Amino acid sequence: MKTPPGFARAIEDGVDPGAADTVAMRRLITNHDINVLLYNVQTVTPVTTEMRSLAKQHDIPVVGVSETMRAGASTYQQWQRSQLQNLLHALQQSRNP
Repeated sequence: MKTPPGFARAIEDGVDPGAADTVAMRRLITNHDINVLLYNVQTVTPVTTEMRSLAKQHDIPVVGVSETMRAGASTYQQWQRSQLQNLLHALQQSRNP
């Protein structure tokens, strides 16, 4: 996990991250210093949307994850397995495995 702590904390708190943390996050993406971007589908903001788009522009796989079980998942295990399979697939597709 390479997300700048201040960036992650701000997103979790529902506020915009500071400029330095945002620049650091952009740099991780543009320099291909990450293999996959995990994207919380329940925390969508202009900043997270920008990071998601930036990752896609730089051919970094994006995996949507959620903190609560999605509708249609019959069990907790099925839900978690699905998220893990999506991550594994993205890591296999990554430019920097």
